[in-house]
Amino acid sequence: MVHGVDAVAGILSRCSERHLNIVLRTGLLFLLIACSGAVVAASPPVDVIADCVLCHGTDGRGNEVVRAPRIAGMEAWYLERQLVAFQRGWRGTQVADDPGREMRLVTVMLDAEEFGPIAAWFAAQETPDPQPTLTGAVERGRQHYSLCAQCHGARGEGRQSLGAPALAGQNDWYLARQLHLYRHRLRGQVREDSYGMQMLAMIGTLIDDQAVLDVVAYINTFSERPGIAVAAPHADGPGS
Repeated sequence: MVHGVDAVAGILSRCSERHLNIVLRTGLLFLLIACSGAVVAASPPVDVIADCVLCHGTDGRGNEVVRAPRIAGMEAWYLERQLVAFQRGWRGTQVADDPGREMRLVTVMLDAEEFGPIAAWFAAQETPDPQPTLTGAVERGRQHYSLCAQCHGARGEGRQSLGAPALAGQNDWYLARQLHLYRHRLRGQVREDSYGMQMLAMIGTLIDDQAVLDVVAYINTFSERPGIAVAAPHADGPGS
């Protein structure tokens, strides 16, 4: 019990004021999980991933309410690279990117040596694929995705050799948001972020918001989701 109390106290001391309400609402639940052993106690320890699980969930499945994407099962090399990008200010410095700025606040409180264990821990977690929340024209999305496939793979499986993460199984609302950030030059503008700049150069084929919805709707078809129907192709309407 003492260890669990110390972990929650650590969260309170490390969080910014904007995170305090989230902490107060989730602190008791997190304490119960920590004491019950529901969170794997291997490296990294609970107090290191405390800030992560507040938004991304104890199983890393993500939370749309706080705009935190699924990170469970993602490639450890990619997760670590993004933690570095946030800490160094390659991501999360744009005023219009609130979730990115909040993520940067978390990373600057961490030691870079912790990034590897954090990334490996979440990469090892398993959680069901998220349900689709957006609709779009799948066939048009297939055409848009032909350029994406050169790096991310024909079925969104990702390619480490090209530094491209898997897209299959990611929250569609998160994918759409990141594409919008690139389209509006709110991500991929820092020279040191070579992969982000590469993505920025490729985003030109998605000429409007509907094109983003269409390609995300196509990506939604990549993963096997037993019992979950993929949204039917939608000619013109916006996503939900």
